[in-house]
Amino acid sequence: MPPRKRRAKRPRVTVHHAVDAKLHQQFALTLEGYAVRFVIRASGRKLGTLSIGKGSIGWKGRSDKRVLPLGWTQFVRLMEHERKERKSRRR
Repeated sequence: MPPRKRRAKRPRVTVHHAVDAKLHQQFALTLEGYAVRFVIRASGRKLGTLSIGKGSIGWKGRSDKRVLPLGWTQFVRLMEHERKERKSRRR
């Protein structure tokens, strides 16, 4: 019988981010004003809060007083623009 090949050990991954969610309604965001909120942390330090609702997505940084709201079409445009920028940087 031939000897078994040994797998290379995977490097250990250190988790740097933590995301906590507070659900105010189960799954369907049908009512205005309801949102799923994610508290984003890096190395135990709060980066901000991401709110996802029926009509928009919002970001509130750690020290911000107001939420930066984006409608869904604005959010899609932003993500598509970012994807194009990253592809052009790779070349």
